[in-house]
Amino acid sequence: MGSKIFSNIYVMQQSNIFLSQEFSMKVFSKLTILFLIISNTTLFAQDTLKTNASLIIKSDIFLPLYGIARNYKTGSLTLEFFIKRRHSLQLTGLISSYKSLERQNNSRQIFPAYKFYLSKKKIQQGFFSGIYIKGSQLITIFDNRHRNYNPTYLEFRTKSISGGPIIGYQNYFKKRIVFEILLGFGARKVMQQEIIKSGDIGFDSIKSSHTDAILALNIGYKF
Repeated sequence: MGSKIFSNIYVMQQSNIFLSQEFSMKVFSKLTILFLIISNTTLFAQDTLKTNASLIIKSDIFLPLYGIARNYKTGSLTLEFFIKRRHSLQLTGLISSYKSLERQNNSRQIFPAYKFYLSKKKIQQGFFSGIYIKGSQLITIFDNRHRNYNPTYLEFRTKSISGGPIIGYQNYFKKRIVFEILLGFGARKVMQQEIIKSGDIGFDSIKSSHTDAILALNIGYKF
């Protein structure tokens, strides 16, 4: 009887994971299609002046400096492709890790963004607005086994998709050195959450945020 109940629970868990993955793929596909539509629209946008296509490679310096004081390590790489004098597509990859006495986080993020520069006089610089879509995977460990009372351990993986509007400012020093301030705020949806290893802790102890934010101070080079 016990083995039958365990078998039913296992089947239900596998079904839930399958449905979560299926739903994740559908949502991600829709977001990807939306981003491609926006990309194609900008590619065929009619500008009155000649296109000034270029590439910028840059990296965020804010989070590494912030992490020095908080035992937080991170690194990012951003590629920005200009497709019209006021339109660009930007792709960012970010890796981060955090470790304290009772908690560890390891995160992988990738997010494309569309940027529209507001100035009609300055080419590919000044204030901009746009949208971003972000996919992330986070592995979290809660480890309280060093305690003399109520020792616990939980390791789990969270996959999520988020997106929203962005605003910022970008300019150049000596025509090649780039600096950028970027802010973004959006909604976050947890697509899949699974326990890797557990001891006396369940998902009831996990709280997930439904909001997402981006803050970057990028320095780079324009080719």
